[in-house]
Amino acid sequence: MPVKGENTGHKGITANWVEAVLKGTELLAPGVDEIKGLQLSNAMYLSSWTDSTVDIPVDEDLFYNMLSKKIKNSRYR
Repeated sequence: MPVKGENTGHKGITANWVEAVLKGTELLAPGVDEIKGLQLSNAMYLSSWTDSTVDIPVDEDLFYNMLSKKIKNSRYR
């Protein structure tokens, strides 16, 4: 859905969410749409980590295990 008005970023999305809860205003960024983006992002990471193609939705257990290994082996503290 096209958004009219000022580009407010996360602040605007949060304000819209509050209005949706309090007043029933239509959401600019429904959660189901955001889940699709997260699935795509997770698929890209998993594909890179396994050097193979992956299905969407990703295998959540495999993703979690691979992510846990990446975190455990990270040198960033």
